Amino acid sequence: MHSTNHLIIICLIAGLGIGLIFTSAFIRIARMRIRARGYSDGSQARQPLIDGLQETINEQALEITSLKGQRLNLIHDHQHALESISQDADARVKLFAQRCLSDHELLWVRRAIKQLEKAAEVHKHLGNTQRERDTNATREQLQALVSRLQQLETAPAAPAAGGRSVIVQGPQACGKTRNADRIAKALGLSKIVDNWQPGDALDKQHTLYLTNSEVAESPGHRMLMSYEAAMQHVAKQEAAA
Repeated sequence: MHSTNHLIIICLIAGLGIGLIFTSAFIRIARMRIRARGYSDGSQARQPLIDGLQETINEQALEITSLKGQRLNLIHDHQHALESISQDADARVKLFAQRCLSDHELLWVRRAIKQLEKAAEVHKHLGNTQRERDTNATREQLQALVSRLQQLETAPAAPAAGGRSVIVQGPQACGKTRNADRIAKALGLSKIVDNWQPGDALDKQHTLYLTNSEVAESPGHRMLMSYEAAMQHVAKQEAAA
């Protein structure tokens, strides 16, 4: 009787142990499945977010491309505007080169030079170094303009070159190269040498020499004239034609 009871107890204990083992294994498998399913569900949940981010990146890339195109267009428009301004400035310089200031206008320029000189002194006293330099630069440009006009007034009228070579001097970007053909035609010259420098070779006949340098006197028997005088001669020749 006692042996039977012991056997029953042992069987119950063994059954409980086996049950616990199976239960533990079942729980582990269930957890693994739940975890795997959770990862999968998480990936599926994240996919719309990933797609949204990718779409945003693509839109930003398109916007960057559009902005680059707009930038190139703005650069092109800016260059076109600069060319238009340059052409307008060249036309104004051309008109100015063909005329002189009246005595009244020249008087006002001299007054402006004096006022700029006083303004430069004030800026120097106040310590505005940059404005002082800018004011002096403007004053010097106006003074150089007055000096050239005075030289033009005292210089004799430019005669026809008669085939002799001519040196035309003037500051850089005043229009010498742009109007070289007109000057050469008005002076009856067939060849043009730009950017001539004192000391360079000179041909005695039929050559127009253009220079930015200040030439004190005509080398040899060649003629020397300012750009303003040359353009006045051009204007007279073209008006008489």
